[in-house]
Amino acid sequence: MTSNFMQTTRLALPILLLGMTAGCATTTDLESLQKQVAELKAAASQTGKTAEEARTVAGEAKALAGEAQATSVAALTASDQAKAAAAEAASNTETASQSAEHAAVEAASAAKQSGEATKKAVEALANSQMAASDAIHAKLMSYEAASRAANANAAIYSLKTQLTEEGVLPAATEEECDDENGAEPKSEKQE
Repeated sequence: MTSNFMQTTRLALPILLLGMTAGCATTTDLESLQKQVAELKAAASQTGKTAEEARTVAGEAKALAGEAQATSVAALTASDQAKAAAAEAASNTETASQSAEHAAVEAASAAKQSGEATKKAVEALANSQMAASDAIHAKLMSYEAASRAANANAAIYSLKTQLTEEGVLPAATEEECDDENGAEPKSEKQE
C-alpha cells in the first residue's frame, strides 16, 4: 500500500508542480505545497512503522501462545504421571493388606507414593494455571496487535481520503474500492 502511495506521489507531484507553475503559482504557493507533501510523506512513513510494530506484536503473541501450549502439554504429562503413581500406590496398599509382616513397609511406601502423586498433582495444577495465564496474555497481545493493525488501516484510509479531498490523489476507481474491501489484488497497469 505504501508502494502504491509512493508511485502515485512520484507521478502526481511533478505534474502538480508543472500545472501550478504554468498557472502562475507563487513561490509561497509552491513552498506551501512542498510542506504539505512533506507532511503527507511523514504521515505515510509513520503509518508504515505502526503496521510493522503491529506485525512484531502479533509475532510475539504467537510465540507466547506456543509456549503456553508447551506448558499445557507438560501439565497434562505430569497429571498422567500423578494418576499412574496413584494407581501404583493403590495397588501397593492392596498388596500390603495381604501380608501382615509387610503391611507396615507397604503402607509406608504407599504413603510416600501418594505424597509424590499429590505433589505432582499440585505441580500439574500450577503448570495448568501458568499455561492458562500465558494463553490469556497471548490473547491480549493478539488483541493489541489487531487493534494496532486496525489503527494503521484507519490512518492509511484517512490519509488517502485527505489526499483525495485535497486533490493530490485522484478519486478512487471502482477497482481500487474493490481492493480496499478485500478483493483479490489486481496487477497495476504500467504507464
